[in-house]
Amino acid sequence: MNIEIVGTKNKKLIAYIERVYDFLGLVDTFAFVDFEITKECAGGAGGYCDGDDETVNIEIARQDSVGRIPMKNLMINIAHEMVHARQIASGRLVNQGFVLRKDDNGQQVMTTKQIFDGKEYVGVRYDEQPWEIEAYNLEEVIYEVCK
Repeated sequence: MNIEIVGTKNKKLIAYIERVYDFLGLVDTFAFVDFEITKECAGGAGGYCDGDDETVNIEIARQDSVGRIPMKNLMINIAHEMVHARQIASGRLVNQGFVLRKDDNGQQVMTTKQIFDGKEYVGVRYDEQPWEIEAYNLEEVIYEVCK
């Protein structure tokens, strides 16, 4: 298993993370997954995932702007970010970094550029990003199977 989990000693949570890792077939991608449970994530997010086909970094928050995240929601966030880990490790999702583009007023703005399933996406709204739609569609299914 190519995963390192830090930030928790909770055996049930660690076992859940390992089950999700196995369920999603991340062992077959040969990428190393660096998994960290942290107090908070930037911007109040429940989690983040980034990396490439060799190393994927996942950060999961224990609390957000409302307070402590309930265990079920924490586990759903883990499933969501692990979907992104699979997308990244398999090469389906590639972050190309920041690029400049013109907005509707003709002004230059900095935005992100990703490639997902071979198609380029520049400055796509969060709720329209196909990799996010896929992760949201799968997170509770994965949670139910792996809890």
